[in-house]
Amino acid sequence: MLSRYREPLRGLTAPVGQVLVRMRLRPNHLTLAGLGVSLLAAAAFVTGRTRTGGVLLVFAGLFDFFDGSLARASGQVTPFGGFLDSVIDRYSDLVVLLGIVVLFASMPHARGALVAMAALVGSVMVSYTKARAESIGVECTVGMMERAERMICVIAGAMLDLLEPAMWVLAVLANLTALQRIAFTWRATRRSAVAVLAAAALGVAPALAGPAPETPAPATPSADADATRAPVPAGSPAATPPSGEGPGLPPAGDAGARPAERDAAGEPAVSGAPAGEGAKSADTAGAGDAGTAAPTDAPAEKAIATEGRDATDGDEGGERSATAPAEGRSAEGTRPERSSAPAEMPPAAAEPAAPPAVAEPATPTPPGRPEPRQSPARAAESELERRWARAVAAYAAGDPRPALREFATAAALEGVIGDHLGLLLADARARVGDLAGARTVALGVADRHADRRLAPAALVIAATLASRAGDEAGAQAALTRLLGSYPDAAEAAQALYLLGMTGEARGQLDAAAAAYRELQVLAPASAWADGAGDRLAELAARGVRVPVLSLSQRLDRAERLLRGGVAKTASDEAERIAQESPDASITTRALRIVADASARLGRHEVAARALEALAGRSPAARRPALWLEQARLLVRGGRRERALTVLAQVEAHGTESEAAEAAYQRARILDDLERHASSAAAYNAVVSRYPNREVAGASLWRLGWLAHAKGDVRGAERAWLKLSQIPGGRSLRLAALYWTGRMREQTAGRAAAAALYRRVLAEAPRSYYGMLAAQRATATGPVDSGPVLRLPADPRQAIGSDPGFVRVELLRRLGLVEAAVRELEDVVLRSVGDPVRLYGLSDAFVREERYHLALRILRRHFAVLASTGHDGLPRAFWEMLYPLPWREEIGEAAERNGVDPHLVAAVVREESSYYPRAVSRAGARGLMQLMPATAQPMAEHRGLPFRDGDLLDDPRANLQLGAAFLGTLLREWGDARLALAAYNAGPRRVREWWKARRTDDVEAFVELIPFDETRLYVKRVMLSWAEYRRLYEADRDTASPSR
Repeated sequence: MLSRYREPLRGLTAPVGQVLVRMRLRPNHLTLAGLGVSLLAAAAFVTGRTRTGGVLLVFAGLFDFFDGSLARASGQVTPFGGFLDSVIDRYSDLVVLLGIVVLFASMPHARGALVAMAALVGSVMVSYTKARAESIGVECTVGMMERAERMICVIAGAMLDLLEPAMWVLAVLANLTALQRIAFTWRATRRSAVAVLAAAALGVAPALAGPAPETPAPATPSADADATRAPVPAGSPAATPPSGEGPGLPPAGDAGARPAERDAAGEPAVSGAPAGEGAKSADTAGAGDAGTAAPTDAPAEKAIATEGRDATDGDEGGERSATAPAEGRSAEGTRPERSSAPAEMPPAAAEPAAPPAVAEPATPTPPGRPEPRQSPARAAESELERRWARAVAAYAAGDPRPALREFATAAALEGVIGDHLGLLLADARARVGDLAGARTVALGVADRHADRRLAPAALVIAATLASRAGDEAGAQAALTRLLGSYPDAAEAAQALYLLGMTGEARGQLDAAAAAYRELQVLAPASAWADGAGDRLAELAARGVRVPVLSLSQRLDRAERLLRGGVAKTASDEAERIAQESPDASITTRALRIVADASARLGRHEVAARALEALAGRSPAARRPALWLEQARLLVRGGRRERALTVLAQVEAHGTESEAAEAAYQRARILDDLERHASSAAAYNAVVSRYPNREVAGASLWRLGWLAHAKGDVRGAERAWLKLSQIPGGRSLRLAALYWTGRMREQTAGRAAAAALYRRVLAEAPRSYYGMLAAQRATATGPVDSGPVLRLPADPRQAIGSDPGFVRVELLRRLGLVEAAVRELEDVVLRSVGDPVRLYGLSDAFVREERYHLALRILRRHFAVLASTGHDGLPRAFWEMLYPLPWREEIGEAAERNGVDPHLVAAVVREESSYYPRAVSRAGARGLMQLMPATAQPMAEHRGLPFRDGDLLDDPRANLQLGAAFLGTLLREWGDARLALAAYNAGPRRVREWWKARRTDDVEAFVELIPFDETRLYVKRVMLSWAEYRRLYEADRDTASPSR
């Protein structure tokens, strides 16, 4: 009951949290202190000092109350913190009530002791029922005796000397609350699972799953939650996975997660600020953050994931640095380890469902021209489409009758979207109690549309319906068919779990155990595997023989755990396997897992030792590659001297490519150790031995900067000019040409350098270096060669008649927007290699306001084309590459904070790709990727309700706070490039870099930023800023945005 007032109370306790932060306390300190005070209260009750016990409980409650305020104020809200708080609360409750039981028993007062025991049981069961409900996806907060009420009851009874009456109240009401939660959960799990499964498969709006979906979003662990997960009761294969989530079962609030939206940044080379400082972090991951790794990419995501260079940073894509993107340094000088995965998208439950799409208005007929007459066939199609759209709308409103009528026809079930309409029909029949008919329709979808993505989901629905009808054999048949026909489907893990449940229901306990065990091997990181573990434990307790995993199966499981982001568990299991196995092939695989998992966890020395052991067990030809990897890990672990020794082995025994890489890495280590003479000699050796390799270009790039640092302008010019001419310098050619021009300005004047700048403009005028060159020279004319690719001015012409896109458009017009987006992802998969079609598909994503998905395609496939800036590229292409949604909100936020709106737009593009629900691994959120710890004081200063960071998901609020933070940095630094570096890496780091700078030339300073991600980030945003100005403010002054 009192939990409803939690949010207003948080605002009152926020100042206390700030005070506690200044006292350098941590939330766990208060949590453990509260446990200590509870132990003292229990001791007071045991000794008969009831009023003292009551007073102590007041203090224990205050500790428990303020630890959350401290966590929020200090930005230390973590999953483990919530878990620890919950566990400590359980201990506190138990010891206090046990103390009261002992008090009554020692009096002796048998009735009081029994009542206190009943109160203790009720208190435990209130928490337990909530946790178990949450473990199967039901958010269960009903009842009046939550923890706050129980504590108040005990305190009042103790201080008023009415302890026994208080125990009676607590015993009765707590147990009633537990029973109420049992009934609530029973009702929730009785609701149709088919609605949720169909919605998951179709991606329809939440309302399509009915007013009360079976699978609410997993509740956030609360102070009243148990960490234990429960399996679904035997005989209920329709139930949700043990954690309330899983393949095919969406959280409440959306009918299905869009896997391709888990990732917004689109560019692995650039991230946000390192965790612990700065406004945000687009995709940084803490060194030990294995447990929060991004989920496995969906197939469409793999096809359009960003690889290589964006048009915004193509000039520097080949630069090599000792500060590799995966190498991190903490807040004290080491940023967290980077992941190649961009910012993680939140679950679909967090995203507001898109409103049902409507058909676009027809093109108006010009005045004076007669209205075109529709053919009878087309008119019939339009009328059928309108009836279907009305049926979908009625279904969304909870009325299945129009769907029963309209979707049972051959035109619906055998048409281009028959799979989607068939699953809607199946759920509609289930809603009216026709389970047999619903099952027949679902099986029909799997039969008629076996090659489509919904076929596995249809089989899961058929199995669910069979089980609900008591036909466990039929359920088994459908699930077995799914696993045989679609072994790699996302629903396979769910099918294995349900297969185990049906086996239990039929008494086939050995078969059930085998299914659960196979699930633990094939999908060990899933929620289904957690539930399978619980079921196996129960089966073992009943005397069922649980299959023992072989070493090979355990190794497969460890590899899948690593891929699923559970690096610590994977590493521990692989270490055990390596110690146990006499088989050399298994040992080498295990050591590989240990190395990869340890590297992901930031345990670089452990990873390096594993690689050393692996090299010792590998054939001679494989050793140099392993040594090279070991050397990189040694560098990250701070053991540079040892790395030099290992690299010498690679140079002596490796192939040419391995030796070249080792020689370059050796030079970089010497460079980092500031042994400049030795590093220059090593770089020169790389250039002379391997002129055709990329490391030669990277070496000349560094030689130029070493000469520049010494004031040797001619030496820098010679190095960069040579870099622009050798085969190994292609990736750094534009940067080399520009900086050769900069040096020649100093030695021969700007007129002599103009030819070099014009070469940059001729090759890539719409690149970062093209933008800089344009400030120093005028291009002689447009790019000479026409674009290799001819793109239509109207992107829709590129895909108009594509059969897959016809499905997409029809789904969109019917209002099945989420299903349309997922079908669009499939079309993208099939279109890789056809850039014209990808251009049209990008436009389709933009029309659905999925800007981040459009940008992912464009960055991956159109970077080089965009850098040419050819006049033949249509305006539509540029507006998709540099979109400007929320234009009014951006302008308002920018004006309020004295920032150029086009700079804000550029930052949003690079931070979140205009995905408002983007969440980084470090916890940065929203359009401008703000860290909650940075944003909360700003929000409170403006009187905005922060709501545990939910405010950051609101585009307008996020833009206001982000623009304010950016404006503060601009006022501090006076230069956009330095402000952007601080926005990304954190103000403290940039102050350190600026203090240690070797030049006052800001362009040169940007090139020398020690973090690759920050350096590239600044370049990307600066180019985006210039492009936004060019596209959306052509009449304004075109002076350099750098100034």
